Amino acid sequence: NLDILDFDPFQGIITANTLVGKTSFPAGNFFNLLFSGIDPIVSFKEELTFYTISLPLISEYSFGTNPLRFIGRIGFMPSYIVKSDAKVEIVTSGISSFRLGNNNFQQLRNFNLNVVSGLGVSYDVTLNDAILFLPTFDYSLTSINRSKTTKLKPYSISVLIGWRKYF
Repeated sequence: NLDILDFDPFQGIITANTLVGKTSFPAGNFFNLLFSGIDPIVSFKEELTFYTISLPLISEYSFGTNPLRFIGRIGFMPSYIVKSDAKVEIVTSGISSFRLGNNNFQQLRNFNLNVVSGLGVSYDVTLNDAILFLPTFDYSLTSINRSKTTKLKPYSISVLIGWRKYF
């Protein structure tokens, strides 16, 4: 696991090469383990959280007879990252634990393009009302980071359940 870490013995700094960039921290007790012959890394965890504003451009087609209709949906969803946070946690073999939060190394793109698709059903309760069940898949077509070595393309699976009103 040491290939993800770089150590500068002159400054006593360890640099972690993460999926979204690099971050550095003081070596502390970690320094002694590097030369003890014991692999000091027990776990290495990255967590990336981001908040977006999105504008879905979706085309929907329904087919079938009343009261049950099948719904197909596909489209694009441009999104803009308004806030993000990255955390790196490194736990060593019982000596120390580092939890780092740093927004400077993320190298995230502000603008991303997603594709959205779904296939579900709608059940007409009355002439103007229906119950909706629509599983949806959202996938990023563009990588959210600028790294040339690692591409991060998040996806989500969700289910829309609701009441649909026809006007």
